[in-house]
Amino acid sequence: MKIDFYLRFYTHPGQSILVTGNIPQLGNDDIQSALALDYVNGEFWHGSLVLAAKPEEPLRYHYILRNEDGTLTEEWGEDKLIDLPGGAIGEVQVIDTWNYAGEFENVFYSNPFREVLLPRHKPGKKARSKTLATHRFLLMAPLLTADELVCLLGYGTTFHVWV
Repeated sequence: MKIDFYLRFYTHPGQSILVTGNIPQLGNDDIQSALALDYVNGEFWHGSLVLAAKPEEPLRYHYILRNEDGTLTEEWGEDKLIDLPGGAIGEVQVIDTWNYAGEFENVFYSNPFREVLLPRHKPGKKARSKTLATHRFLLMAPLLTADELVCLLGYGTTFHVWV
């Protein structure tokens, strides 16, 4: 199986991008053995690897920026996961963007939000009531035709496994 990594990230001359992960082709989380991506243009980096067999665990990986002076900056947040398909799938293309720590969306994953403002989402902490509504969805869609509809999807124990 061939895996193509495409990373959308603007860099400056002299910088390079590495991807490391939990398989030998990605260095088994050793940055010194990480896969170096190739510069495509001002916006994209690309790298490929070939796996002889599907790994037993999901593929876990993250990106690292190597600056001109050799300093390393790891992408912010948890590692990315891919549960690779088995069978006759011959190629997987992964198109990512760099998760910059300064993005405003990342504030919701910070300790003040997780531990103070959203404490009911802590693992192991039980919600006050199963019927407690925290969100109300209102939708106005005047451009929908009679044969169109809106679908809201979610999955997980937080959503009580609704789809």
